[in-house]
Amino acid sequence: MPGAAKGSSSGIKVGTFVFRPTLEQGFTATSNADASSGGTSAVLSETALRFTATSDWRGTAELLRTRMRQSKTLIYVHSNNSPGSRWMPWELGFFD
Repeated sequence: MPGAAKGSSSGIKVGTFVFRPTLEQGFTATSNADASSGGTSAVLSETALRFTATSDWRGTAELLRTRMRQSKTLIYVHSNNSPGSRWMPWELGFFD
């Protein structure tokens, strides 16, 4: 990525996330016996553009610390996703 620091990975930074594109190509061979009356074989080319998103959790944690230090209260809202949250226990422990 132009202008990136030496040794850093390329990608597009959006907030604390970095999106990295990956181009995957492959081939599939088939006899096509079930799909065509002639039963001819075929080679299919497949191409997929995929994106991987990663977050700089250290930057996110520092931002949360700053915002929580500026807060007088923390409101805890429990949902079905709360037990699987990486952040909820950390946030509750911060105010403990």
